[in-house]
Amino acid sequence: MMDISNLNIQIKIRTQFLSPKVIYGAHLVFKFCEPRKFSRKLMYVNLKYQMGSETRHAYFATRGDDEWMMIELCRFIPHKKEVDFEFLLGSLSRYYCGSGAIYVEGIHFRAIDDSTFKVFPQSNVNGKKWHTLPAKMVLYESTDVKCYNWKALDESESRFQEVAELLSHQVFRIKCKIETQKLSADTDYACYLVFKLSQKCHGLQCPVKVRDVLLRKNKEFKFLYFRTPRAVNLHNIERVPKPREDGLMEVIVWEFNSGNNDHVRMSLKLRCYEGTMSGLIVHGIEFRSL
Repeated sequence: MMDISNLNIQIKIRTQFLSPKVIYGAHLVFKFCEPRKFSRKLMYVNLKYQMGSETRHAYFATRGDDEWMMIELCRFIPHKKEVDFEFLLGSLSRYYCGSGAIYVEGIHFRAIDDSTFKVFPQSNVNGKKWHTLPAKMVLYESTDVKCYNWKALDESESRFQEVAELLSHQVFRIKCKIETQKLSADTDYACYLVFKLSQKCHGLQCPVKVRDVLLRKNKEFKFLYFRTPRAVNLHNIERVPKPREDGLMEVIVWEFNSGNNDHVRMSLKLRCYEGTMSGLIVHGIEFRSL
């Protein structure tokens, strides 16, 4: 396929050779015509496609050792002998995939362990200390660009009395010093971003890349979502939003050990792959033991 921005590939698949009552994933198998170097097995490609009348996105492709890549399109259980699916593949992101051509090999069916469907359990405090910080103390503000709209809330609305609604920027930063005397010593903690999405927010469907700025030599990063993704877009990403008892949402942005020093520094950069962070309302962060 010469033009990845206009694939226009119609696919009809029949599952007559699959075992009944087994969870399967249907994967598109392809590779780039021109050799390229990959720093990790997961690559953001943002495949846009239609399944029936519904438009969908598959954000990641998984690279094998032979440079062939797989994108999961759907999951299903063939309760009867034959199940038919129809897809129309639209486009891959030229911004992230380049303008080169791809080879399309076909569709691969892979049995899936049903444990991947389970919801990740919320951490139990287990008698350990926990700590919260409001948005005003953790969001990094540039002196040159306005990044947030600040809004005061009543105590009845939130335990965090001032919240920040992000403006149309692709990136925001979290930066603070954590006073470890407010935490249990030498304990593994998760840092939860406490948030909600404004009623006007229609974006933030795609994954968000989180990088620890203090680890300058380490270019590794984590992924998270602000909206619960489809199963085909999880790829073992455990940082998905969960509802809280106070009506807000939370998602893990960082993990660390409290150690035995006076404080722990945290500096994170969060960047969305598509669109902006507009409509994300940050209430604060909460530290709970893992």
